[in-house]
Amino acid sequence: MPRFPRLLFTVAIVCMACSAFAQSNRYVVGILPVDDESAESLTETLPTGLTMLLYNHIRDMPNMEPVMLAPGGLYDPNSQDWIQEYGKKSHIDAMLISRLLPTIKVNDRRRRLVFAIEMMDVKTGKVSPKLVDDTVEIQTSDLAMTVANGYISADERASLVASFFKNSADFEKQRLGTASLKLVDWTKSQLQSSLPTLVASPSGTAAEAKTPPCPITFRIRFMTKHSIAKGYVLLANDTDQSTTINDGIAAFSIPGGPLVIRAQIPDPPYGIPTSKLYQASTILTCSSQPQSLTMEIGAAGEALLRWE
Repeated sequence: MPRFPRLLFTVAIVCMACSAFAQSNRYVVGILPVDDESAESLTETLPTGLTMLLYNHIRDMPNMEPVMLAPGGLYDPNSQDWIQEYGKKSHIDAMLISRLLPTIKVNDRRRRLVFAIEMMDVKTGKVSPKLVDDTVEIQTSDLAMTVANGYISADERASLVASFFKNSADFEKQRLGTASLKLVDWTKSQLQSSLPTLVASPSGTAAEAKTPPCPITFRIRFMTKHSIAKGYVLLANDTDQSTTINDGIAAFSIPGGPLVIRAQIPDPPYGIPTSKLYQASTILTCSSQPQSLTMEIGAAGEALLRWE
């Protein structure tokens, strides 16, 4: 009998250790760009800003490790085989495939957004049923709005489109951003309930804490052309690093932890279907040596971030 409580205590310690280990295994979720299938002029503000919001707010979930992906100019959310292969190259557990569908007219002044998501288990290719939220109302005039703040101005980057945010937080200040946050909250609840039944074994690790800044270099390489981009606009965690680019290589210091790269390439090589805006994320682990990050762009315009 005296040994029984001691055995229970030992088992309890082991289970506590197991629980801590399980909590560190987070779902690595690839955030694909929100695809605009609305057949309306929703402007680039809504799908681009909503994609950033999904990444930023899913990062707050303790069992999720989001990775923002940039599949290129030929991205088709219906190409499930291609998405699965891209997810494997990106070392992702699951893909979040999302779309803006045609809005629902409430009256002349108001419409309801229609947002649809699917989740894919990258290992098996299994896709969850399509889930749709059509409860968020917006003003019709907001669909045509242009964000006045946060752009890189035409004077600064005359060749670039106005939808390039200088600070992604600006979107949350707009009425479209407020409406989008409701879609993000709905998406988070769907991820929380659906991923455990879809993905058998998450591969993520404990969240990376921010560390003091360390030096890194960055370049954009076109894999099929065996060349690097010489001129582009670069934001790293919403800080403009374009002025640090010399002969195609940017050199700057930035805190360790989650790193979001946002780039526009005004003059890509002929025949590469690049995106107007690339948004991709990775984790910077600072060390005593400078880190080198490359955005590799493939034949379909798809981008992968690689540490070298």
